Amino acid sequence: FGVDKDSVNIVLNGAGINPNYDETWGIVAGDNDSYLAMIDFMQNNDLSIPANYNYVSTLIDVSSTIDYFCQSTFFIKKDWPTGNSKVWQGGNDSLWRWLSYDFDSGWGYLGPSHNTLLHAAHPTGNTPQNPPYATLKFRSLLDSEEFRQAFINRYACLLKNEFSADTVHAAIDRFVDMYT
Repeated sequence: FGVDKDSVNIVLNGAGINPNYDETWGIVAGDNDSYLAMIDFMQNNDLSIPANYNYVSTLIDVSSTIDYFCQSTFFIKKDWPTGNSKVWQGGNDSLWRWLSYDFDSGWGYLGPSHNTLLHAAHPTGNTPQNPPYATLKFRSLLDSEEFRQAFINRYACLLKNEFSADTVHAAIDRFVDMYT
């Protein structure tokens, strides 16, 4: 992205809004001021109203967000969305983008029948990994018809291509061969 490292904000999911910690918790780099302002807007405004969603889309990289939630739900990350979830912001556009990392507790831990999409959008949380503060952004975004349709369309495309069984098996085989 060509961003000066001193201009980057990186925060954990729930930074400043995790009820167990103070507002400075979860800051990895920079500050969380604009993140907290974005979260406040998402908590207090209905994103099913196009003007509200349009405003949020000036704060986040929508395509990055959609790809992030597609891959995180597809790989069934056990300790997510509370853990292993960061967002970053920096550079000229100052949009928030999601960071993907730590997939070691995916697939095998919860199994292919786990409804990770419901888990990621659960309004009250049904495990310690998805309390309401951790699912807020995705739940709010799904209230927008525009976001929901873009998410569905992108997921369908990924399932036919990058997430297809043939593509995933080929990638696994490449890594097995490389490490063998």
